[in-house]
Amino acid sequence: MVDSDLHTNLTIEETYNGIVSEGHRKKYAQFFTPIDIAEFMISWILRINPATILEPAFGLGIFSRQILSYNEYKSTPIIGYEIDQLMYDWAKGLFSQYPNVQLINDDYMFNDWDRKYDGIVCNPPYLKFHDYINIDVVNEVEFHSGVHFRKTSNLYTMFLVKSIMQMTEGGRASYIVPTEFLNSDYGTIVKKFLIESKVLRYVFVVDFNCMAFAKTLTTSTILLLQNDTNTDTVAMISVSDPDELKEYQTEIDTNTYSSNMLCFQHKDLDPRAKWSVYYRPPAVTVSSRLVPFMLFATVKRGIATGDNDYFTFNRTKAVENGIPQSCLIPCIGKAQDVVSQVFTGEDFKQLLSRDKKVYLLDATQEANSSIDAYLKLGLSLGVNRKYLTSKRSPWYSLENRPPSDLWIGVFNRQKPRFVLNDALVRNLTTFHCVYLNKLIDKDRTLFIAYLLSDVSIFMLESCKREYGNGLSKLEPNDINKSLMPDIFGMSDATKQHINRLFAKYLTVARNNEPDVTIMEQISNIIYDTFKIVRFSQ
Repeated sequence: MVDSDLHTNLTIEETYNGIVSEGHRKKYAQFFTPIDIAEFMISWILRINPATILEPAFGLGIFSRQILSYNEYKSTPIIGYEIDQLMYDWAKGLFSQYPNVQLINDDYMFNDWDRKYDGIVCNPPYLKFHDYINIDVVNEVEFHSGVHFRKTSNLYTMFLVKSIMQMTEGGRASYIVPTEFLNSDYGTIVKKFLIESKVLRYVFVVDFNCMAFAKTLTTSTILLLQNDTNTDTVAMISVSDPDELKEYQTEIDTNTYSSNMLCFQHKDLDPRAKWSVYYRPPAVTVSSRLVPFMLFATVKRGIATGDNDYFTFNRTKAVENGIPQSCLIPCIGKAQDVVSQVFTGEDFKQLLSRDKKVYLLDATQEANSSIDAYLKLGLSLGVNRKYLTSKRSPWYSLENRPPSDLWIGVFNRQKPRFVLNDALVRNLTTFHCVYLNKLIDKDRTLFIAYLLSDVSIFMLESCKREYGNGLSKLEPNDINKSLMPDIFGMSDATKQHINRLFAKYLTVARNNEPDVTIMEQISNIIYDTFKIVRFSQ
């Protein structure tokens, strides 16, 4: 039976968000779990009738509120950890009538390692290493578990490892975490731990286009875990909407697997691989030979200034501060300033005439009173004390990153794009730099044509990392490690045909009249030559 005390109060989180500042909520990574997802997660642990329950990141107790809404669990002992004093005080008030709920105002990561629980349910804090001094946490986890995390690991992965160690025999845990660890380098450690502990039962990836967490840019994955030896099967499921989770409840309750679930044994999962290959079909299949991308090009991130507002200039700002032209480097800082796949010198002039910020300060070129005054302004603003600038000597010196042959967008809401840097200007981190290797000098045009075609983007589909609201990201190393069709092995006649088409495309593109039908022809030639079959995502 369901009781209505706490179950009907669905505006607690909204009230909190309306009163507590965004800065405070961001500091403690306070993103609240939607009630339908919370209900799905607790159903997993309640199925075994747990005698003890743990909420490691209690927040306002959405999971405990749902648990207590069932009469049979009103007296079940629940332990909750909440590090934020303000939120702890709110939660204490909410649960004051429940003596079985013990709230502890302390850091979960440094407490309670020896105690075990039948049921654990958690939405852990999503804090990156530069937002949280986690070296002590890394050492704590390594001491108790033997798992050595990188200092760049996100805090939620260490929450997960600790909770796995606290499951009783036969106990269950339910975690909701960002999807990125499934497809990132730092996630390799925790994926290895999941495989070796053999507790992973279900992985539900909530599609990034529906955003499980309002106003966040992270995708959501629900992990259902059980500490037993009843099965070695791991089911991977990608859902397009949280409402679809209910459709799998019967299979979960009866230990059966529908055709929509992709099932694996723990030994079949590779912790080093991007797990998107397990829960999402590939974007392409290729019947012909693939070769490493890095044989022909190297991808590096753009210039990171540490403070773009301070280091970037338009004409107006340069004149106002008396910065000489010799100290200004042409540089693109925003993706929206590049509208075509071929960025020309004329495009740069147009941005300059519109007073866009297309210059980067190089204060090491010469010393004069204007430069000295601007550097003093930077000191007064504390620019020298920021994360990147504080590690440079002098603080205002920037990376020596020469103009690259092409760019590729870092964050993308639709599909990423390669851009030919015809103007040979530098770029900030909004784009990655693509440097062509000398190995392909004689086939340079052919390779650029491939990169600007749709084929290159489809080949990178499995490399991207998904965030919320359709946002995806490409990392330099992911592109460098990717594969591509061996376009250099095509017949001379096919290569010449592509080169002729691309030369025609460049002519019209440089006149600001790009003909997309030409690039479609090039794409289709490559698709047909290599028998590449595309799948919709």
